[in-house]
Amino acid sequence: QGKSFTDEEKKWLGLIREHLAKNLTIETEDFETFPIFDRAGGLGKARLVFKDKFEKLVTELNMAIAA
Repeated sequence: QGKSFTDEEKKWLGLIREHLAKNLTIETEDFETFPIFDRAGGLGKARLVFKDKFEKLVTELNMAIAA
């Protein structure tokens, strides 16, 4: 909330939303092991898209879900 995202980031956020609907959490390793992410380029691509925000994004998503 209150953040702006590029179209590519929005695409990845959609994939993350799909993943979270089925798995309730997300970890960095999920980007290497789940087909939904693998088809889009996997962990390497996600890190390229989100740059230095990637790790923080994963942490913030898990914190928001747990709250």
